[in-house]
Amino acid sequence: MNTKFAVIKKTAAITSLVSIVMVLGACSKPDETTSNKAASVTTEAVSDQFVGTRPAKFVGGKDVEGGMCAIDSINRQAVANLVAASGKLPFGVEGWSVTATKEKPVPSLIFAVLSGNNSTFYLQGKRKPRPDIAKGDILLDLAGFEVAGYLSNVPIGDYKLSIATGDADTLTVCRTNVAVRIGE
Repeated sequence: MNTKFAVIKKTAAITSLVSIVMVLGACSKPDETTSNKAASVTTEAVSDQFVGTRPAKFVGGKDVEGGMCAIDSINRQAVANLVAASGKLPFGVEGWSVTATKEKPVPSLIFAVLSGNNSTFYLQGKRKPRPDIAKGDILLDLAGFEVAGYLSNVPIGDYKLSIATGDADTLTVCRTNVAVRIGE
């Protein structure tokens, strides 16, 4: 009887171990959004391509340099002063941006702007909550942003990254110290 119980106990332990290995194996398989983490940007966030024309929402407005912004990550990686990017892969920027105006909420429109080679390219993003920036100020609740898209329309070369936010009247452009080198 003890031998039969020991065999059943060992079989149950082996079955449990095999189940755990199968679950762990399924969890570690790369999918489209996790393979190549350095160049990975979730497909949900990729909205379009950078375009070389001023967004229609700002055609009649004026540009003002200023505001405050910070880049937290590019392509889900820590930011450096020079970032290499490919025209063939998605490009994603996350961070926060506010204007100098404290009487109004942060503008809902947000763009990553690449300037260089006598051209400027824009890509619209979306606002995200940033309680660490807002610190209880409801006007700053959506200070965060995420911008993602493709660089295939941007010629190979070196560009300066800025973050632009605003409304139909004013586009506030915050310069960063990040340079983006676009290769093939």
